[in-house]
Amino acid sequence: MVIFEVDHPYDAILCLFSSIAHLRSEGALRNSAGRFAAATRPGGLVLVEPFVTSEIYQEGRPWIDTYRSDDLHLCRAVVSEREGEHAVLDFHWLVVPRAASVQHLRDRQVLWMCPRPTMIRVFEDAGFECQWLAADLNRDRELLVGTRQG
Repeated sequence: MVIFEVDHPYDAILCLFSSIAHLRSEGALRNSAGRFAAATRPGGLVLVEPFVTSEIYQEGRPWIDTYRSDDLHLCRAVVSEREGEHAVLDFHWLVVPRAASVQHLRDRQVLWMCPRPTMIRVFEDAGFECQWLAADLNRDRELLVGTRQG
């Protein structure tokens, strides 16, 4: 997100599923917003689904998700942790395929809980007119919609 380039600007750029939270600082977010602006035509849209804010993040909360089919069972478990402005999610996966051994995998994610005013300011500085849609798209998530000016 920080260094990508496109051959020509597009009508819309989508950044969903909290991907933006992998940028762990305002500087990285500024670089990314600048790349998004360069890749979006004037009047085009950028849609960013941010991660939750630190105000609603629940440290110590356990989560478990499961999936079952005839050939595969999956389990993903995590207890939310925090390091300053960052959510730390150490996911543990159990993968149980038919006629094979159970696998245990770990996936550590560190996500920046960027304050909403910071995200708005950064995208406005990059040339977008911004608004928030509080449509509860994904649990406690919102959506930043920016229209490219110019």
